[in-house]
Amino acid sequence: MLKDNPSIPPRVYMGPGPSLCIQCGESLSQAQQNLAQPQRAPRSADNQSSTLVLHRRIHTGEKPYKCIDCGKSFSVSSHLTKHQRIHTGEKPYECHTCGKRFSQSSTLILHQRIHTGERPYKCDECGKTFSVSSHLTIHQRIHTGEKPYRCMECGKSFRQRSGLSTHQKTHMVLVRPFKCPP
Repeated sequence: MLKDNPSIPPRVYMGPGPSLCIQCGESLSQAQQNLAQPQRAPRSADNQSSTLVLHRRIHTGEKPYKCIDCGKSFSVSSHLTKHQRIHTGEKPYECHTCGKRFSQSSTLILHQRIHTGERPYKCDECGKTFSVSSHLTIHQRIHTGEKPYRCMECGKSFRQRSGLSTHQKTHMVLVRPFKCPP
């Protein structure tokens, strides 16, 4: 079933159940396939799931959807649609509480937590809660001691990328061609 291109792994057919990427082992169940692409038929003519075809683009690097404004390419058409809103300024998602508009629904959901006070991410160690999952991840580094951002100049490490960026400025040699008058 390798067809014409042996460098692209085929779908391992396992009946009506999951599709399996033999390159990385990811299993895509029929339910995932149908949820991921509800507007398409779950199987194409050569019996490959559309979800597996999209997944395979991770390995092949194929990005068939190109922005006509800036030339950036995407592997999924919906990612191009979201990207194009940068150029058009379109913000189709509105907060019904304050009227603020957003280009992505996920950003609206995060924003709405300001109004609702919802903080669904809780630290198991100390109980502190967060409205954004990445804030919890950064917080947990206090407990674990993890400092994944390391300065290549001096070796000092930081919990957040912003801390490293601020620190790196201390190593920069500032060129000042003019001296202050005495």
